[in-house]
Amino acid sequence: MNWMRHAACRDAPPDLFFPTQQNRTRARHALAVCASCPVIDQCRAYMQHMSRQSGYPLVGVWAGIWLDDPDRPRQYRRRRTR
Repeated sequence: MNWMRHAACRDAPPDLFFPTQQNRTRARHALAVCASCPVIDQCRAYMQHMSRQSGYPLVGVWAGIWLDDPDRPRQYRRRRTR
């Protein structure tokens, strides 16, 4: 978990990463933070691990993916293949 100290989101307010469908502006801001993150790959691996461990789908913005967004499956597949 040492990588978290280098995350671009470490000083951002947590509620930024839990936007509602109606608040797409907040989601865009969170996604912009993720886009500049030097540890996005570690965050994505952590997100996948947490999702498997919990057995429930995660919500919010994780590793540059808005998990409540209706376009999520398409976006996730596109990012995963990079």
